[in-house]
Amino acid sequence: MVGRLKVSKGTVVWVPQNAKYGYKLGWVEFDQFMQQHGKHEKG
Repeated sequence: MVGRLKVSKGTVVWVPQNAKYGYKLGWVEFDQFMQQHGKHEKG
């Protein structure tokens, strides 16, 4: 396992393996991040 992804109504939080704290993004920021850095794939 490389970490945990916590999904809620307002945010997503990525917690790397063996970490106490994670990285939090709101849905708007997550959308922008994925459009800039994600790979296109048929949905």
